[in-house]
Amino acid sequence: MLAIFKNNKPTTFLAILILFILLKINVFIAPELAINKQSGGILYNLLSDLFSNTHPYFGIFASSILIFIQGNIVNQLCNKYKLIDSLTLLPLTIFVILSSISTEYAVFSPALVANTFIILSIRKGLSLHKEQKPILKLYDMGFLIGLSSLIYSPYILFFILSIILLSTFRILNVKELLICFLGLLTPYLFITSYLFLTDKLPGATVEVLNSLVYQTHHFDLSLGTYILIDYILVLYIISDLLFLNNKLKHSIHARHTFMIFNYFLIIGILSALLEKDLFLSHFSITFIPLSIYLAYIFNNIKKSKFADILFFLLILQILYCQYQSKLEQFLPFMNYK
Repeated sequence: MLAIFKNNKPTTFLAILILFILLKINVFIAPELAINKQSGGILYNLLSDLFSNTHPYFGIFASSILIFIQGNIVNQLCNKYKLIDSLTLLPLTIFVILSSISTEYAVFSPALVANTFIILSIRKGLSLHKEQKPILKLYDMGFLIGLSSLIYSPYILFFILSIILLSTFRILNVKELLICFLGLLTPYLFITSYLFLTDKLPGATVEVLNSLVYQTHHFDLSLGTYILIDYILVLYIISDLLFLNNKLKHSIHARHTFMIFNYFLIIGILSALLEKDLFLSHFSITFIPLSIYLAYIFNNIKKSKFADILFFLLILQILYCQYQSKLEQFLPFMNYK
């Protein structure tokens, strides 16, 4: 089964699309399940009025397009920097599968929109080693992070990742760091000017200050969801160890890139501390590094049948998490948390 998604052919993309539809069928049938609970940043709130009265299918359709765009960029990075031995659509496949864990990932949420700009920023950063005059890319990298944080404020923490990228692929110096920081500030200067001219600056300032109030977060997750999270983490750890064992087979850039995505995962999780009202949709940012690591382990397991079993278990657990409430109605003994 896994061999279908290891190729890099148009028919493989069609198979991924069919898999995506099957995994999202519950949302397509009942679009009212796709409700955005997440509060956005200043820019997202300003633009939200444009699609506030649209049909729920608009949000599902828009989020689906973003998921495929993001997954495709991640897949391109894997192939470009040879993170996986062969050209494959496996990272895109895993990204699509992970995005089906919860109905919250079928929503046109601030985090999902902001993820696009974070991925584009990382793509800029990973190509810094080729640039003799990287001023434009440094500025763009900071600008994209600033833009993403205006859409979803906790992502301001990803500026730390830009510093890590600079220190990894460049000789870190104050000038280049300052250029990146100026890029980060530029979207804020534009949005502040707009708010000032429209007399919305005081209200926006109060909104930002209120969002800085930290609250203890608690998730009421089912046992099935906890098992799925543990399963994904185990695969991630094994994949990391497998890469370390095979690191001499990869280029220096590939080794650095894998390290960068480790930092990416940590920062993505830590950014949850900056969110006042935290929902599962926040953790969609972790799908970016996880899709790479899971694709790596599935591609490098020598026994294809064993890889198929692990892949099937991942899909099976996601389906169980989606339909657990309905299963409990027919099978009361499964009603546990």
